[in-house]
Amino acid sequence: MGEVPIEHARPRDTCSPTTHAPFATNWNQVGGTSGAIKKYAPITTSATYSFINTKLLGGATIDQNCDASHLSTFLEPDDNSGIPAANRPNAISFFSFGQYTAQSNGVLVDLRHGATLQAINGVHANTSTINTTPTRFFGTRYVYNVTKSTSPQVDAALDFVGVKCGGPGYICNNNAHDTLLTFGIVPLALGGTGAGLPNSHCRLNPTPL
Repeated sequence: MGEVPIEHARPRDTCSPTTHAPFATNWNQVGGTSGAIKKYAPITTSATYSFINTKLLGGATIDQNCDASHLSTFLEPDDNSGIPAANRPNAISFFSFGQYTAQSNGVLVDLRHGATLQAINGVHANTSTINTTPTRFFGTRYVYNVTKSTSPQVDAALDFVGVKCGGPGYICNNNAHDTLLTFGIVPLALGGTGAGLPNSHCRLNPTPL
């Protein structure tokens, strides 16, 4: 995988509306070693597909303006099993930092098949750059713990994955810090939880980054 700069100022078509070919077809056009780029994209029903279109492409869609000969091959996200071995050295596909890390740590089945994580706008994803600051890795997003307020077990759920007036639960008190990192989830810094709740390592209904 190679580093592809992302333009934030406006939606970015992935293919030229004139030629209907990708703007970059060879890795040497984006600072890599010469080789025809093999495009792989997450299936259109996945949350990753929606996130890429909304966040990374600024409202455009994968393969926008591409003709039939320049379409991506769609695969399950975080799984490079469907990429032929001959294509892997020049392939670009999408992996979450969490899945990549968990697979590299052996806590999930390793489906990377030689892939390496690359940068967006010169910033690599790691435990330092995944945060909520303005200079964070551009692909950073929250992982949500969802509880049902009408559940008869809601208090027990909050004791594990949430925050109550009396204090944060197990995860929000950062007790699972090492486990989360093993699975590639970077805990939030201690801060205001929201809605009059005490400080914790969680945020209540945060605005997406």
